[in-house]
Amino acid sequence: MVEMDEIFAKLLLLQLARYTTLERPWAMWASFAYDERLLSLRPIETWTRLRDELRRTNLITINEQQLWAFRYPILGERLRIGLDIEFERLQTEASATLGADA
Repeated sequence: MVEMDEIFAKLLLLQLARYTTLERPWAMWASFAYDERLLSLRPIETWTRLRDELRRTNLITINEQQLWAFRYPILGERLRIGLDIEFERLQTEASATLGADA
């Protein structure tokens, strides 16, 4: 299951990258986490747990207004390069793995 968590964590980071830019680095949790592409794979509790793990590892951070951002915004910029292709690849990989586990 650790491998699946790694895939899901990457998907969550890509989703945050989709909603942020260098000029607008902060995003509301609900705006990027309650997305059908994510929720079709796992319930919101999974994404919340992974968000908290990513925060503990200092990849993402939260501010006083409860908005989320990359600890290093350049990481989000890097993830935006080829974002849709990578997101689709990981989503397909996760779906295939979940289907094989059924």
